[in-house]
Amino acid sequence: MYALFILVDLIKNGFPEKQISVISRNVHLAGDLMFDGEELLKLYRMVKDRFGVTIFPETRFETLGALADYIEDRW
Repeated sequence: MYALFILVDLIKNGFPEKQISVISRNVHLAGDLMFDGEELLKLYRMVKDRFGVTIFPETRFETLGALADYIEDRW
């Protein structure tokens, strides 16, 4: 759960044009948080820098909660 809050903070600071209305395990990487290929790679680089967790470019997550779980399992 800790990774989720760090992740949301990284997104808020790294993607200022994005609007995050709800901080929860149900925040989707689609809809309010629509990432194109470049933005997704940027997010994965931010995760690598902050958590030391490598995510391959082809990896996709349905929600921020799923991404946070993936990070916490490997952090």
